[in-house]
Amino acid sequence: ANAAVLEGNKRDLVGTIEDGATIKGNVVVGENSIIRAGCYIVGPVVIGKNCDIGPNTVILPSSAIGDNTSIGSSVEIQNCILMNDVRIGSNSYLSNSIIGANNTIGSHFSTEVGRELLIEMMGTLHHAELLGTVMGDDNIIANRVLIKPGKMIANNSNVEAGVTVNRDIPPCSLVV
Repeated sequence: ANAAVLEGNKRDLVGTIEDGATIKGNVVVGENSIIRAGCYIVGPVVIGKNCDIGPNTVILPSSAIGDNTSIGSSVEIQNCILMNDVRIGSNSYLSNSIIGANNTIGSHFSTEVGRELLIEMMGTLHHAELLGTVMGDDNIIANRVLIKPGKMIANNSNVEAGVTVNRDIPPCSLVV
């Protein structure tokens, strides 16, 4: 669904694109956003206002990045939705995921992607053809965290460094 919505956007680079950044296809970069040198972005992609991307970050098709988001160096993002006020540390990998608002994610974060998953939401099983993770709002995820396919993190949780998340995390949890 995200890909279909983004396809309707036309290229609009309002923000600052540093020399050495490559932008291909229909990419929207919002006001006061900066795409740093070495970034490689392939549309359709939308990047909101007041964002700081890179350097050397790769953003692949069907990704939407909300306002006031910062993404560190050497991050790869593909087919993801990042809401407003998200911070992603360097050397991270996010694929086929939804990241809620006001999340802080440390460096070397990674989402594994699974196919043909059954995920439980509010007591009902749903089929997911291809899914990384779904993360609620206001979470703090430390460095070197791996999220297994289809695992969800609710709101207001903290995940400590080096953890592999292999089950859904309920609201207001501390995972060590």
